[in-house]
Amino acid sequence: MSKGKLAGKLGEAAIWGAGFAAGYALVEVGTKRLFGGGGGGVQPNPSLRCPGCKATITGMKANPGRCPRCGSMVAVLKKGVGRKRNPNGYDLVGEVKTTYADQHDDSDEGSARRRLDWRSRLVRYGEEAGEAIRAIKRYNSFSPGILIKALDDEEWHQGIIIGREGSPVIYLVSEGPFDPSTWKRFGRRVKADEVGTPQWGLFGGGSYPEVAPYLPYVLRLWWD
Repeated sequence: MSKGKLAGKLGEAAIWGAGFAAGYALVEVGTKRLFGGGGGGVQPNPSLRCPGCKATITGMKANPGRCPRCGSMVAVLKKGVGRKRNPNGYDLVGEVKTTYADQHDDSDEGSARRRLDWRSRLVRYGEEAGEAIRAIKRYNSFSPGILIKALDDEEWHQGIIIGREGSPVIYLVSEGPFDPSTWKRFGRRVKADEVGTPQWGLFGGGSYPEVAPYLPYVLRLWWD
């Protein structure tokens, strides 16, 4: 499936919060000014190409917006933005530490603060997501190091939701249907106790508002 078609499926569901949306192709350019002129619009730049039709974008009137030529949804970022931290004040690591408070504080207070049914926003996998995964710490069969190494090695996932459903859970969003051999192999590699897609036993995850906008291309991994 092309990124343009994926954009149509994911629509306007928030991926970074206000300003960027799930399904938008994230085009990075080195220019400091992405908007110019009284009417706004993205400044012409040879490196700013639509991932759908590959044409240079010169007339996009809003950011995020649509490619004037093919209609693909595109969000333009200054080079490097969003790679390390998710904008708009979303503290992914802090949220995960609160959810797994009992992993950081073995007192009654830690147990009282933990959240046993929680899922993060969809975020791009990167440095901060890796830090959040490490914040879960080892939990029975769950190993942060094994999961991070596997995610670093794979390129098919487009975003990640980190959560807790009693025990650690991860939802991975793909740009197209999962090959059963791919997700089964990945599940074995990260030693997940439950692995599923909507077609192959998602275990009810499709009903969660944090997950539903990204179906059907979601892989759920859960560790007991």
